[in-house]
Amino acid sequence: MKEYNITYTDTFISINKELVLKWVAQHIGFGELCLRFDKNSGKVCIDSERMGRDFVKAVLNKMVDNSVFVDFEKLTKTTKSLNLEEANSLFSFEDHIILLPFYIEQDAELTQYRWHLSKNNVINVWLEGKEENIFSLSQNIQKNKTFPKNFKKAELWTWNIEDK
Repeated sequence: MKEYNITYTDTFISINKELVLKWVAQHIGFGELCLRFDKNSGKVCIDSERMGRDFVKAVLNKMVDNSVFVDFEKLTKTTKSLNLEEANSLFSFEDHIILLPFYIEQDAELTQYRWHLSKNNVINVWLEGKEENIFSLSQNIQKNKTFPKNFKKAELWTWNIEDK
Protein backbone atom coordinates (compact mmCIF):
# COMPACT_ATOMS: atom_id res chain seq x y z
CA MET A 1 0.00 0.00 0.00
CA LYS A 2 1.28 3.49 -0.88
CA GLU A 3 2.41 5.79 1.96
CA TYR A 4 0.48 9.04 2.49
CA ASN A 5 1.20 11.87 4.94
CA ILE A 6 -2.32 12.29 6.33
CA THR A 7 -3.56 14.52 9.15
CA TYR A 8 -7.08 14.57 10.52
CA THR A 9 -8.85 17.87 10.87
CA ASP A 10 -12.26 16.79 12.18
CA THR A 11 -14.57 13.83 12.61
CA PHE A 12 -18.31 14.13 13.09
CA ILE A 13 -21.71 12.63 12.29
CA SER A 14 -23.52 14.56 9.53
CA ILE A 15 -27.24 15.34 9.47
CA ASN A 16 -27.52 12.42 7.00
CA LYS A 17 -26.12 10.11 9.73
CA GLU A 18 -22.82 9.64 7.88
CA LEU A 19 -19.51 9.39 9.70
CA VAL A 20 -17.43 12.18 8.16
CA LEU A 21 -13.64 12.12 8.41
CA LYS A 22 -12.01 15.38 7.29
CA TRP A 23 -8.38 15.01 6.23
CA VAL A 24 -5.38 16.90 4.85
CA ALA A 25 -2.70 15.00 2.93
CA GLN A 26 0.66 16.43 1.98
CA HIS A 27 1.06 16.86 -1.81
CA ILE A 28 -2.63 15.96 -2.33
CA GLY A 29 -4.83 18.56 -0.63
CA PHE A 30 -7.79 18.19 1.70
CA GLY A 31 -11.17 16.51 1.68
CA GLU A 32 -13.64 14.26 3.42
CA LEU A 33 -14.53 10.60 3.58
CA CYS A 34 -18.19 9.95 4.31
CA LEU A 35 -19.20 6.51 5.56
CA ARG A 36 -22.74 5.22 5.94
CA PHE A 37 -24.30 1.83 6.43
CA ASP A 38 -26.78 0.75 3.74
CA LYS A 39 -29.42 -1.41 5.43
CA ASN A 40 -30.64 -2.88 2.14
CA SER A 41 -27.27 -4.24 1.00
CA GLY A 42 -25.70 -4.69 4.42
CA LYS A 43 -22.61 -2.82 3.14
CA VAL A 44 -20.71 0.23 4.32
CA CYS A 45 -20.86 2.82 1.54
CA ILE A 46 -17.98 5.29 1.26
CA ASP A 47 -18.04 8.62 -0.56
CA SER A 48 -14.32 9.20 -1.06
CA GLU A 49 -14.43 12.28 -3.33
CA ARG A 50 -12.96 10.08 -6.08
CA MET A 51 -9.93 9.03 -4.02
CA GLY A 52 -8.90 5.41 -4.61
CA ARG A 53 -9.15 2.38 -2.34
CA ASP A 54 -5.49 2.60 -1.29
CA PHE A 55 -5.98 6.19 -0.15
CA VAL A 56 -9.19 5.33 1.73
CA LYS A 57 -7.39 2.41 3.43
CA ALA A 58 -4.57 4.77 4.42
CA VAL A 59 -7.07 7.28 5.88
CA LEU A 60 -8.85 4.57 7.87
CA ASN A 61 -5.53 3.12 9.07
CA LYS A 62 -4.43 6.60 10.17
CA MET A 63 -7.72 7.00 12.05
CA VAL A 64 -7.14 3.75 13.96
CA ASP A 65 -3.47 4.61 14.64
CA ASN A 66 -4.49 8.03 16.03
CA SER A 67 -7.37 6.69 18.11
CA VAL A 68 -7.52 6.21 21.85
CA PHE A 69 -8.82 2.80 22.89
CA VAL A 70 -10.84 3.82 25.95
CA ASP A 71 -10.91 0.27 27.33
CA PHE A 72 -7.12 0.32 27.71
CA GLU A 73 -5.87 3.91 27.44
CA LYS A 74 -6.27 7.28 29.12
CA LEU A 75 -5.88 10.59 27.24
CA THR A 76 -4.38 13.59 29.08
CA LYS A 77 -3.82 17.10 27.71
CA THR A 78 -1.08 19.60 28.58
CA THR A 79 -1.10 23.25 27.52
CA LYS A 80 1.92 25.52 27.00
CA SER A 81 1.66 29.26 26.26
CA LEU A 82 3.67 30.45 23.25
CA ASN A 83 4.90 33.83 22.05
CA LEU A 84 4.96 34.78 18.36
CA GLU A 85 8.48 33.46 17.72
CA GLU A 86 7.70 30.12 19.37
CA ALA A 87 4.46 29.78 17.41
CA ASN A 88 6.22 30.55 14.11
CA SER A 89 8.98 28.05 14.88
CA LEU A 90 6.43 25.20 15.02
CA PHE A 91 5.32 25.72 11.41
CA SER A 92 6.95 24.47 8.24
CA PHE A 93 6.54 27.38 5.81
CA GLU A 94 7.13 25.41 2.63
CA ASP A 95 5.30 25.97 -0.64
CA HIS A 96 3.71 22.53 -0.71
CA ILE A 97 2.32 22.75 2.86
CA ILE A 98 -1.36 23.64 3.26
CA LEU A 99 -1.76 26.00 6.21
CA LEU A 100 -5.55 25.99 6.41
CA PRO A 101 -6.66 25.56 10.03
CA PHE A 102 -9.07 22.81 10.98
CA TYR A 103 -11.01 24.98 13.44
CA ILE A 104 -12.04 28.64 13.47
CA GLU A 105 -14.10 30.52 16.04
CA GLN A 106 -14.76 34.27 16.06
CA ASP A 107 -16.27 36.82 18.37
CA ALA A 108 -16.21 40.61 18.21
CA GLU A 109 -12.63 40.87 19.51
CA LEU A 110 -10.71 37.69 18.68
CA THR A 111 -10.49 34.97 16.05
CA GLN A 112 -9.20 31.58 17.19
CA TYR A 113 -7.51 29.13 14.79
CA ARG A 114 -6.27 25.57 15.33
CA TRP A 115 -3.76 23.59 13.29
CA HIS A 116 -2.61 19.99 13.74
CA LEU A 117 1.18 20.00 13.94
CA SER A 118 1.75 16.30 14.47
CA LYS A 119 0.01 13.22 15.78
CA ASN A 120 -0.49 14.55 19.33
CA ASN A 121 0.17 18.29 18.95
CA VAL A 122 -2.21 21.11 18.09
CA ILE A 123 -1.44 24.83 18.01
CA ASN A 124 -4.25 27.18 19.02
CA VAL A 125 -3.68 30.78 17.85
CA TRP A 126 -5.71 33.90 18.62
CA LEU A 127 -5.62 36.95 16.35
CA GLU A 128 -7.22 40.28 17.22
CA GLY A 129 -10.31 41.18 15.21
CA LYS A 130 -12.40 39.22 12.74
CA GLU A 131 -10.84 37.56 9.71
CA GLU A 132 -13.07 37.68 6.66
CA ASN A 133 -11.05 35.48 4.32
CA ILE A 134 -9.27 32.44 5.75
CA PHE A 135 -7.62 31.65 2.41
CA SER A 136 -6.01 35.11 2.24
CA LEU A 137 -4.84 34.78 5.83
CA SER A 138 -3.28 31.38 5.09
CA GLN A 139 -1.55 32.73 1.98
CA ASN A 140 -0.17 35.72 3.92
CA ILE A 141 1.14 33.50 6.72
CA GLN A 142 2.77 31.25 4.13
CA LYS A 143 4.28 34.15 2.14
CA ASN A 144 5.50 36.15 5.15
CA LYS A 145 6.54 33.06 7.15
CA THR A 146 4.95 34.53 10.27
CA PHE A 147 1.59 35.23 11.80
CA PRO A 148 0.28 38.75 11.11
CA LYS A 149 0.76 41.77 13.37
CA ASN A 150 -2.62 41.18 15.01
CA PHE A 151 -1.21 38.03 16.71
CA LYS A 152 -2.52 38.03 20.29
CA LYS A 153 -1.43 34.71 21.82
CA ALA A 154 -0.94 31.01 21.12
CA GLU A 155 -0.95 27.72 22.97
CA LEU A 156 0.55 24.35 22.17
CA TRP A 157 -1.75 21.52 23.16
CA THR A 158 -0.19 18.10 23.58
CA TRP A 159 -2.06 14.89 24.26
CA ASN A 160 -0.42 11.92 25.93
CA ILE A 161 -1.86 8.44 25.83
CA GLU A 162 -1.19 6.33 28.88
CA ASP A 163 -2.07 2.73 29.63
CA LYS A 164 -4.81 2.33 32.23
